[in-house]
Parts: sequence; structure tokens; C-alpha cells
Amino acid sequence: MAKLGRANAVDWTILAAALSLVGTACSSGGGTGSNDTAVSAPTTETITSNSSATSSGPTTIPTPTPTVVGPVGTPTVSPVAATPGATATGGTAGATATNGPALTTPGPVDPPVAAGGSTPGATGPAAGGSANGAGGATGGAGGGVGPGSDMPNSDGWNYNPEFKEFTGEDCDLPEPALLSSPSHQLPDPFLMADGSRMSSKEQWACQRAWLRKNLEKFVHGTKPGRPEVVTGSVSSTAVNVHVENGGSSADFMVPIDLPSDASLPVPAMFQADGSGVPTSFLEGEGVAAIRYSHDSAESAFNKLYGGSGVADPIKWAWAVSRVIDVLVDEAAAGGNDIVDPHALATTGCSYAGKSAFIVGAYDERIALGIPQESGTGGLGSYRVVADSDRGPNQGEDPEQVNEACSQGWLTSNVCNGNVDSIPADAHFLVAMYAPRGFTTLDNNRIGHLGPVAQFASAAAGAEVFKALGVESHVGYHGGNDTDPHNHCSFYASQEETTRKAIEGFLTKKAEPANFMEPKLKDGSDQPVNFDLANYISWDTPTIE
Repeated sequence: MAKLGRANAVDWTILAAALSLVGTACSSGGGTGSNDTAVSAPTTETITSNSSATSSGPTTIPTPTPTVVGPVGTPTVSPVAATPGATATGGTAGATATNGPALTTPGPVDPPVAAGGSTPGATGPAAGGSANGAGGATGGAGGGVGPGSDMPNSDGWNYNPEFKEFTGEDCDLPEPALLSSPSHQLPDPFLMADGSRMSSKEQWACQRAWLRKNLEKFVHGTKPGRPEVVTGSVSSTAVNVHVENGGSSADFMVPIDLPSDASLPVPAMFQADGSGVPTSFLEGEGVAAIRYSHDSAESAFNKLYGGSGVADPIKWAWAVSRVIDVLVDEAAAGGNDIVDPHALATTGCSYAGKSAFIVGAYDERIALGIPQESGTGGLGSYRVVADSDRGPNQGEDPEQVNEACSQGWLTSNVCNGNVDSIPADAHFLVAMYAPRGFTTLDNNRIGHLGPVAQFASAAAGAEVFKALGVESHVGYHGGNDTDPHNHCSFYASQEETTRKAIEGFLTKKAEPANFMEPKLKDGSDQPVNFDLANYISWDTPTIE
């Protein structure tokens, strides 16, 4: 598909004061424009932002006034008596200091941080001749307000409690290898690095890391982690970001469109180049729009790491992660009461849909992904898109892997004619969202988007959600036969699906309620001549 042109709860940590005394101790307690045409080299068209407001960001970023959520437990002061030591013997040790009381109203946290200081004062020493024994040392600090709930959980499963960009960074994993025998079957997302199959939720962080490692090596290139320095500021109109690494630095800014009469902090959705779910719709749902520029993202990435070795969507995903760093850090420091960093989503259409898809897969702080019409290089399966059954619209061949490679959307072995040899496919990216939220808005009237290949990835990835007990967290909306044949438009038929996803993962007004709705032209429940059983040789395990 032709490349569209590019235009150039609050996490508060509050510590109770610790008191230290000698002798007596106390305890503290949707852009428009077609990208349908197959190309062998990049072309440029125009993408029109679907944002209801356009802002280039402020010249001076005002400092917001922080709002404290949830009171801190009040510590008690408990004197600790020490018995004088006898002349010939050491003084009696002071009693152990007492922890402070539990919080009466903890801040929003999963799991709650309700207890007072967890570290008791140390026992005083007994030596001292005629001197009195020292009292116990200062008790642990009172429990503060914990971070907001990270993501919707299943059966009390607390996924990513430390709210990390990447939960599997400590997993010891081998180097992935190409398949010894090429296979057109979709690789098993439950097959672990040691050759066994996943059987428990506790294994998911490392299994997800294994899926990512295979994708990075054979499809996208490696996404760098947080650089040496990330600083910035948050206002009601923009997030400013400054990054440094290896002696290089870069600055960029992303505008924010807040919903009117918003009660701060608000959920927010990153719009790739202003496309995807429209700002006007988000505003009606009480969600802010954060519009990031791909050009600015690539420029910042290239200054720090150079421009080669990774697919463009990795550069975009890296830049969005740095914006999230600033939102999280500033919320903790009292400099962000504007955007709730625990209620973030990503959206975008066409090439920007590829961006939105990969941004959310590679950063586990994103609560919800809603890519739109992302095609090959996005949601479309690299294996399925090459098959003869090309989709519902005769004469419109799906965009092939080599076309996506020519645009810089894929890289490495997948671009070297090794599609059936790589141990990964796009359904791994869908699986990497679990147990977070994922919904895609597809357009089954445009065969060049490869809707069959996109549904294949969604259906195969959904098996991981099912195994983890969060089947309602994944969805696919293919569009209705009666919808117009327009690329990157936001149809009335897509509103219900989008609203349910937002209410389930951002505004938390309802339980997640995603669903698979291919709705292709023949009105069947599956895309034309597609049967997932023809592409998988693995069973979905029971995972506890």
C-alpha cells in the first residue's frame, strides 16, 4: 500500500517523616487519503488529520499544580523505654520500634498499599557499662499512596505491578534461530524458548519477552530501552521531551487536545500523525488526544541511535515510550495532573495504523491499542497475505511483504524471502498485548489491505487471550457491507466497538467487551474461505 505523506491514577509517592531519637525512640508509623495502490518504491500522498483542533504546542510550558490522591496513613509515636544498664553489665536493649498504622483511605492501587511502614526499628544494643541501653531505631515510614491500577486483570492476576515498559527485561533467553524446516503454519505462540509449552500465567512475562525477541531479530530490529536521560514537562496543551544518550541529545514535543470540561487527570490516546479514532469522538468519551509526529520521532531516534538497523515503526514506538516516561515521571514528581499515565491508548490509520499497532505491542504501559486498516507491515499475517485467496474484492491484491519492506515498515530476515523460515508472524504482536486491550478497525471492502490476513493474525493472537482468561480483551471489527469504500474514514458502525473498548480500558465505565466481527461481504462469520485450523498445528493450552 502506498505510504501516506507525513506532515512536518496519578502516580503519587508520599513518604511519612521518620523520627529518630536516642534513648527514647518512636516509630513512624483518521486521516483520509488512499494508500491502496501497490508500489515498489515509496510514494507520497496527503494524510489529513482527523483532529478537531490543531496545535503546535506552547512556547512556554506552564507548571501545573499537583493534586494529591488518597491520604497518607498517620504515623503513631510510641515511646520505647530503655532500662539503665548495671555497672558491671551492658544496658538492656531498647524495644523494637512499632510500625505505623494502616492507611484508612489508600489511594487507587492494585494491589492496595494500605500498611504503615514495613520496616520495624532495630533493637537497641545491650553493651554500655553504666550507660543506658539505646532505644530501638526509627520505624519504617508510613504507607503512601500507591500507583494507579496498571491494567485490567483476570481472576486477580496482577500483571505488570511495577508498571514497566517491558516486563520481561530480566528473563534469561537464548538467541532465536530460523526454523530448521520452513513452514507455512503460523508459529506456536505458546512454545517457550526451552522447547516446552506455556502452562501458567507466571510464565507469561518471559514468554511475551520470547515472542518479542523473535520479532525484533527477524522482523523489526531491536527497540532500545529508556536512554540515559529523559526529562520533560506536561501542560494542558503539550508534552515536551528531552532525551540524551551516548553524548547525543534531542528534543521533541507532542500536542495535547483535552476534552472540554475534563476532570483531570484524563485518559489519553496517542494518534499517529493525527489519524485513527477522531479527536471529536475521543472528546465525547472524555479522552484526550495526543498527536505525535512520525518525522519528529524519527529525527529524535536517529540523533541518538543512527537511522539504520530497525524498521521505521520501531523508531516511532521508541519516541512514544519516551513521552510516556515523562508522563509517568512528572506525575510522580507532582508535575502532571493533566494526563493519567495508567490510562493510555494508541490509534492510527494505514501506515500510521502500523505505527499504532507496534507502539502498543512494544510498550506494556499502553492499556489499549486500536490500529485502523494497518495492512501488511501492520496486523496482516506475513504468511497468509501471500496465499492465492486474496480477499473479498476481486482484482485487489493484498499488499505483499516485499512492498511493505520497500517502505521501511519491515526489515531483517522477513524482507529476504524467508517468510516461512522466520519463527514469528504478526499474530505474535497481537498476543503481546495480552492481557491488555486490543481492538482493530479494519475495512473489508478494500482487498489491498488484506483483510483476510489481518483477521488471521487477530484470530490466532486471540488464542493467547483465551488461554489467559481474558478473551473479552481482544477484538476485530471488519466493517459492514453497506459502509462506504473509503480508506481511513471512521464509520458510524465502528463507534460501538470503539466506545466499548474505551470504556473497558480507559474510562473504566464498564467491563471489557471486545468481540470478533469480521462481517465480510458474504455475510459469514469468517472471512472468505478462511479457516484458522488450516494455519495452525498447535492447540491452545489450559493456563492457570
